[in-house]
Amino acid sequence: MKKTLGEFDLSGGILQFLLNGFYKIHPEAFPYKMTIRTLLKALEWPEVYEYKADYPKAAAPGWTDNLEGVTNDGTNWYFTQDIALWEIPPIWWDTEIDRDALPKGMYVQGIPHELKNYNHIGDLDYWVRPEGGTFLFVPFENQDLDPPLEGAIALYKTDGSKPPIYLGSTNLGPSPHPQAPWCAVNPLNGLLYTSDFHTNSLYVYKISFISNTTSGISGLELLNLGNFQLKDELGNPISLYAIQGGVFSKNGHLYLVSDKGYSGPAGHDDDEVINSGIFGFDMITGRRIKKIYVPYIPELPDFEELQGITIWNREDVDHIHLIMLDNEKPDDDDLYFKHWKVSEKDVDKI
Repeated sequence: MKKTLGEFDLSGGILQFLLNGFYKIHPEAFPYKMTIRTLLKALEWPEVYEYKADYPKAAAPGWTDNLEGVTNDGTNWYFTQDIALWEIPPIWWDTEIDRDALPKGMYVQGIPHELKNYNHIGDLDYWVRPEGGTFLFVPFENQDLDPPLEGAIALYKTDGSKPPIYLGSTNLGPSPHPQAPWCAVNPLNGLLYTSDFHTNSLYVYKISFISNTTSGISGLELLNLGNFQLKDELGNPISLYAIQGGVFSKNGHLYLVSDKGYSGPAGHDDDEVINSGIFGFDMITGRRIKKIYVPYIPELPDFEELQGITIWNREDVDHIHLIMLDNEKPDDDDLYFKHWKVSEKDVDKI
């Protein structure tokens, strides 16, 4: 009986009532097989996310000032500052960095020349392309100009490349889209997602690579497919504030970082912090399923800020990794790199 139900096709039944409206326009974008077994698996989440440690903690080794985003390729970390992209082996956490004499295995790149007018690099993502190749997708924005620049996504090649090789970029659109605080690729459907800083939905893009016969992939094109509505636990539309980072798990779950306290008015209260943190969204319905509370102090003088997020199962030590900055001036920003672990039985449910 279980096997029969597991293969039952629900594509024309009650599932249509539960599906996010985005899939009714783009059914080809649905990331899961339409069977009871795969859909039930997609709805599984870890019971508990156990906070483990801040490591490094209150570190300012020379590359943490204005830190924005983080991802990993299973070997190295990649961090973005407002003006640079870093590739950092874990061994160099607490090392004082001299940009003129970087430690072995550590690399830094500035903003590509064609993106020189941008002043903010957001939370990036690493993607293993099913057809071959591994890439970084890096969001750029500049809202200080009048009018602001259109948000852009830059593409870097990482397979065997030291440092990653910049291949090109493309603007977000088609409507004005100056904000690009984060971007992430869902590994189950190969689509790229981003959003505004304050948002009630996600922008969804189909990825196409520009290729030539001599150098292979030489650029990036993004086709906007529309908006994916976000919902609260009851299925009602939800608005999120100060989205600083986002990442998809291998199961297609989306984790977003809301730094609500940082973005609100002066004089915060505990509710601002309680209502921020890491939010987990189911990508079948768009409902928020999980909230991971992150204690921090957004008020001056600490001026702590939640930033980028990534998932990396590091030898069963920890799984979810979040940047928190201490923006206390005039010193360089201190990095608190926060780590969470799920139980062994829940590792496959992240």
